[in-house]
Amino acid sequence: MVMFIYMPETPRYLVRRGQIKRARRVVRKWIYRTSNGEVDKDVVVRKVKLLELYNSEEHPNWSTYRRFRKTLKELYLVPGHFRAWIVACGLQGIQQLCGFNSLMYFSAIIFQVIGFNKPTAVLLIVAETNMAFTILAFVLIDIVGRRRILLCTIWGMAAALVLNIAFHFLPPEATQSNSWAIIILIAMMVYVAFYVSGIDDISEEKSFLL
Repeated sequence: MVMFIYMPETPRYLVRRGQIKRARRVVRKWIYRTSNGEVDKDVVVRKVKLLELYNSEEHPNWSTYRRFRKTLKELYLVPGHFRAWIVACGLQGIQQLCGFNSLMYFSAIIFQVIGFNKPTAVLLIVAETNMAFTILAFVLIDIVGRRRILLCTIWGMAAALVLNIAFHFLPPEATQSNSWAIIILIAMMVYVAFYVSGIDDISEEKSFLL
């Protein structure tokens, strides 16, 4: 919250308010400044000019309703925009509906039910898998590519969830040495690994849609 105090307004917002000098200052200081501190002034001017051109095409004299209607038309009637909207919302839906939050919140209870003597210790294994593959995803995401990672990991998630059919074969008094309990643990680890490597990181930024 303290850092928000130091965050500037976006250049687009400033241009829409007619504050061109402030917009150039933000672009120069926060976007196009290089590691040695030098800035290409022509790049800054061109960027702000593009923002001005874009906002002039937004019809600033239009009412809020007309702008809203125009936005809806562009979103639903332009095929490229509509496909991007479907993919973005679909990723968010998959992220929430695949059950990861439930798994992490109730892991200790799940492991206790399937017979592990120290469910909290087993939970730490899953948590460490989460951390390790999150770090791995950060390393690979710009090397392999977001789309490719997503397409590979989502199948791994589905396969790991199917493996949890092992719950059906657990005996009433399962123990941690039971082979089905081990299969469930492995399935959960595989699921978490694929989840945090793909859908979790990618659905947060959606930048591959661009």
